[in-house]
Amino acid sequence: AQTMLVIVSGAGSGGGGGGGTITPIQHSKGSNATGAAVVTSTAADYTGSNFIIINCPWGTGGTLAAIPVYDSSLNTWHPLTYHQDGTASDSMFYCISCTTSASQTFSCDTTPSNGYPTIQIAGFSNVATSSTLESQTGAVNAGAGATLQPGSLTSAANSEMFIFGGAWGYGADAFTSIDSSFTVTDSVNAPGPSTYVYGGVLAYKLKPTAGAENPLLTIATTDSMAATLAVIK
Repeated sequence: AQTMLVIVSGAGSGGGGGGGTITPIQHSKGSNATGAAVVTSTAADYTGSNFIIINCPWGTGGTLAAIPVYDSSLNTWHPLTYHQDGTASDSMFYCISCTTSASQTFSCDTTPSNGYPTIQIAGFSNVATSSTLESQTGAVNAGAGATLQPGSLTSAANSEMFIFGGAWGYGADAFTSIDSSFTVTDSVNAPGPSTYVYGGVLAYKLKPTAGAENPLLTIATTDSMAATLAVIK
């Protein structure tokens, strides 16, 4: 696994700072019906979010190790470690003290390889603005099943948040479920090889009491899968 830091500087109205209970603000997603190198989300109002997370499922094509993401408000994006299973890759990025707008869009770019990405995004308020990312892990299934767990993480304190991102290959596979009472913000199904779109899901769990999580992702049929789990303060 590899990481890449993508920095796009900008200025404008930022979201609220940390403190209080982490609260979901907004979510959105995007998909290209015929497959493409770049995917952009639908516009949505992220005002009030001080933390935004992007999940970008995509196909590596054997040419890219990592991908850039960007948004219409020109935030700085920090990558989590990405996880790749032959073809399906799961790449997650976050911004903190984010600049937000009432019609914000987000993109991930797999140029020059047509990575056929999809994108899922969620915004939250009251996330800690220092040492935001407490821990992370992830896993792949080598195309050997229709379920996958990212690996167990334990939050260090009460009232932290677990974030889950999943990706799967572009066979005709649909999202089925994620257990352990995770809340799904958005999912995008892989409709089949004729359209070349990688499926993905973004979910979270607010955990009042410190403890461990290792959620199980299930899709409709056996395919390449990758998953990421992170603890956010």
